[in-house]
Amino acid sequence: MATDTAIIAISHHQAETAPGIKIRRVIHHGIDTQSVPLGAGDGGYASFLGRMHPGKGLPEAIETARLAQVPLRIAAKMYSAEEHEYYAAVIAPLLGPDVEYLGELNAADKFVLLGGSVALLNPLQWDEPFGMAMIESLAAGTPVVATFRGSAPEIVSEGVTGYLRSSPRSWPRQSSPPPRWIAPSAATPRKTTSVPSAWSPNT
Repeated sequence: MATDTAIIAISHHQAETAPGIKIRRVIHHGIDTQSVPLGAGDGGYASFLGRMHPGKGLPEAIETARLAQVPLRIAAKMYSAEEHEYYAAVIAPLLGPDVEYLGELNAADKFVLLGGSVALLNPLQWDEPFGMAMIESLAAGTPVVATFRGSAPEIVSEGVTGYLRSSPRSWPRQSSPPPRWIAPSAATPRKTTSVPSAWSPNT
């Protein structure tokens, strides 16, 4: 690699994990918010969006939803043999009337899922360099509940666009949902309702 090659990181966290490499700039992934319909968050469920992989924290999302007494709808990719094995051995036994696996959704259905959700549960179990699911959720107007790992602190504003905590058991106190995140429009800046103490995570 030439010494004058410009290296771009997709998060400050990613840049910090590359000691000795000169990072020219940090540029987060983006999304065209005008192409994402704003949801009402009135579906009465939480959602999970990702891959069938232990690092994505799906068992933790299921535990969180059940502790909060909120139904969970799961949209997840499942391609490799390892992913199918993980689903059969770990996830399928956890499904039930309150936890539904929808398969992999197309873009339109994905944003319908996110827009109707009271929150996206994203309890990552690894330091993900960037989380597209989180910004897709925020673009749909849905707050994010995530673990304090990887780039999550750069995406989620604590108590404003979601919550960041270390474990599922530190999140829900009861079934009241987190605040609705209002996506930007031409006339209205981003804002949110006040954070209800009932859903505010324990420290």
